[in-house]
Amino acid sequence: MNGKLYNEDILQAVLTMLKSFLDDCVNPLIELRPSEKPTIFRSVVSQRKILGGLLHEVTNVFTLLSLLIASEDIPETAVTTMEFLAKDIIFIDNATNEKESVFGSQKVERFRVAAMDILAKVAMNILHRLFPLTWLRYSRDMKINGSSFLTKS
Repeated sequence: MNGKLYNEDILQAVLTMLKSFLDDCVNPLIELRPSEKPTIFRSVVSQRKILGGLLHEVTNVFTLLSLLIASEDIPETAVTTMEFLAKDIIFIDNATNEKESVFGSQKVERFRVAAMDILAKVAMNILHRLFPLTWLRYSRDMKINGSSFLTKS
């Protein structure tokens, strides 16, 4: 792991804001269905392009958090917050087709993948701390074999 290249207070503020934004805005929109609240759904879907861009940016934040986890030692409180954010996204009820989704089911699935990547990086960090020599050998083997599931290509 590299030296600390971030401010812990700023990281915690970003995570707090992200949690609030996801809980109050994004997650309810992912779960919104036309059969439950048709008027609200139509109003929201009319802004699909803007909302899709917003979900794309939140997905980018998740990707950046994943890279931070992989490259820095971050406080356990921040890791725990990220784990809970990721868990909520992974288990949220997504629409089965594009017409019943505010964001589009494919964009939500990309968001889920970014959330899963956070959990994978956390798990790899735990393994790294528990089994450092095994981790080094595994890392070397991954580079030799050309596999890159732990890094973004």
